[in-house]
Amino acid sequence: MRTAIAASVRRLITGFARRLSVTNSESSWNSPLAQELTHAGMTFSQWLVRYQSEQRLYIDLPTSAVTYLQEHHPERVTATIASAETLLSHQFCLLGSGSYTPVDAERSPSPGGYTPIDWYWDPVSRLRFPGGIPHSEWDLYAMRPGNADIKLPWELARCQHWVTLGQAYRLTGESRYAFELAHQLDDFVQANPIGIGINWTCTMDVAIRALNWALGLTLIQKCQGLECEFWKRAHAALFEHGQFIEQN
Repeated sequence: MRTAIAASVRRLITGFARRLSVTNSESSWNSPLAQELTHAGMTFSQWLVRYQSEQRLYIDLPTSAVTYLQEHHPERVTATIASAETLLSHQFCLLGSGSYTPVDAERSPSPGGYTPIDWYWDPVSRLRFPGGIPHSEWDLYAMRPGNADIKLPWELARCQHWVTLGQAYRLTGESRYAFELAHQLDDFVQANPIGIGINWTCTMDVAIRALNWALGLTLIQKCQGLECEFWKRAHAALFEHGQFIEQN
């Protein structure tokens, strides 16, 4: 199963790479994705325009479908937007945990007011897993704090709520939902460098996260407020997920 998931994600991300072309302003960009693009002789900026103009995933709904949902299923639209509102304030309820807000006390809020999420927190035991440990060196029974349940931070780090944020953006056109998703991507990458920490210790969860990222990013790709630099970071991070899955 792991091999099949890895192959699917790799095909998705490599397919992106084959449509890229690097401009002079991008020539200093250094990442595995940048290297792949250089090897393909194609570039990021040109690919981004082409990629965002094409329908690639089933979740990339046409405007007519969104209008249909608004007109014929208003109660579902209202429920989705209400769920997204709780996500803007980082309120989660996972695996019967009850509502909680995981604030990372080790990192300061951004100048724009975004508060970093604690991706290592177990809200039930109220214990935090250690960070900075390479995934290959992780030993659950020797390193977990007390009786903390690793499934809770894993569940949050799957980022399944990104689809809800993306849906809210498509249903309302309000960029704040797209910006929240973008902030969370940068937040996650900062707190969880590739291969480091508990959120890289289960390859299945890495694959689930990659798929949710692909779906969420597709839903917000029409947001005009998200600049090319964000998309560069996003697709580079997604590409690294694909590499990790393939290698682990």
